[in-house]
Amino acid sequence: MKLDIFRKIGTRGIAYRFKGEALQQVPPNMQMLEFIVAPWLSTCIHLAAKRSFADIIEAAENHQASIEHISQVSKVHPVWTQAILQVLTKVHIFVETEQHLFKNTPLSDCLREDHPQTLKWPATLLLGSRSLIQLSQLDYYINRTGTSIPHELWGEELYELFEKQDEEQSTRLSPEHIRIDLGSRAEFDAMQENMGALTNTALAQAYQFKGFVCDLGGGGRGSLLATIANDHPDVKGILFERQFIIDNLKSQEAAYPFSLVAGDFFRQVPHADIYLLQQIFHNWPDNLCSEILKRCAEANPEAKVLVIERLMGDPKSLAEFANLQMMTELNGRERTIEEYRAIGKNAGFTQLQVYTIPSPQSIVELTRSIFHTPSE
Repeated sequence: MKLDIFRKIGTRGIAYRFKGEALQQVPPNMQMLEFIVAPWLSTCIHLAAKRSFADIIEAAENHQASIEHISQVSKVHPVWTQAILQVLTKVHIFVETEQHLFKNTPLSDCLREDHPQTLKWPATLLLGSRSLIQLSQLDYYINRTGTSIPHELWGEELYELFEKQDEEQSTRLSPEHIRIDLGSRAEFDAMQENMGALTNTALAQAYQFKGFVCDLGGGGRGSLLATIANDHPDVKGILFERQFIIDNLKSQEAAYPFSLVAGDFFRQVPHADIYLLQQIFHNWPDNLCSEILKRCAEANPEAKVLVIERLMGDPKSLAEFANLQMMTELNGRERTIEEYRAIGKNAGFTQLQVYTIPSPQSIVELTRSIFHTPSE
């Protein structure tokens, strides 16, 4: 079995990896060094996504482009363009031909905006300067919990920062000589939409939806509801979101296969037979998750609530990584099945069933006894 030189680090060592399934024994210090330099790789992925390298290559003649062409279109200096591509070809994200032209691979295709399962927006937002600054501050805040890093740094929660979107935001948030790319609300919604596309079909087919289905905090353009409506024509959908999101959707003059309702799910929610909470609970601490469930029970005591999240300990998810992100950005976290059971019980939802699907997420169905009074 041939060896593939994965990365040369420094002047003393080379980490070798098999191209097949096996992994040759690499000295622990070299493995650790690969992890240590990983932020440089992530930064190159971020820059290639943000400056649309994969899109530029795809649009070029024969789907291959020179450093000069990529540099000109992306407005990245040729020296930096070359340095970024050198890193990314080293790990097979791009490939260089004998003519010194660069082509996409299945990995870089995922950074194209037109890819059906694009990861351009996660690479742009999750690896951007805001995220890196937040992570750099963890050492100062990990001696306590109960607050998010954005609130500690800038006095506002992440969603509040997204909603402001003023032109001087980069200057307002950052110290002198440092620019912070917060990312736009549109980019955030695009990321949510694209990430949802990875799971929506599996979710819609894994559960027997019927009656009124209300997506609480669906965001974006309600892609999950649209997928459910397509697979279950008799379903009547309701997208429940904050006022400015609903106003934005209505202004687009698009035809949606569901109703648009504005509100706050901590105060009141519409009547429905099934409530969807896709990647909502991981934004909030336990007590506020129970409050959302209580609002659902008040609207319809017999309703089913589908909590759609990554489950800690699930080998097919990246819940442990997402957990760190949620703790950093939103004072939330990913949870185990038993933790969801406890949250549900606090709101009177005494029954729990898990639907495993071919997706990083799972469906946690919560139902309650209408004779049980939840603790206040």
